[in-house]
Amino acid sequence: MNSSIQLQNPVYTNPEKITILDFGCGIGRFLFQAYEFLTKVKKIDKRKAIENNLTGVDIDEIALDILKIKLFTSLEQPDLNDLELISNKIIKMNLLIFEND
Repeated sequence: MNSSIQLQNPVYTNPEKITILDFGCGIGRFLFQAYEFLTKVKKIDKRKAIENNLTGVDIDEIALDILKIKLFTSLEQPDLNDLELISNKIIKMNLLIFEND
């Protein structure tokens, strides 16, 4: 097996192009692990990772609040702008039901 395989896909070479949607995120077990991978392994700034790489959706508002708190407390010196950013990326919605207005 060739151990010097070069990855040509821009997603692998540019981690800022990774987009993760968890459409049943609950308290964020998967989404928070992805966040930690992006920030620790791929060295993306925590705020940039939330803003550009992550989106979480669920119908359970309490679970979403727990995820928002986890993300908020993971930031260094969080402020109200960070809370707004997180709230825009963690959305209460049921993606399994199509609603035609």
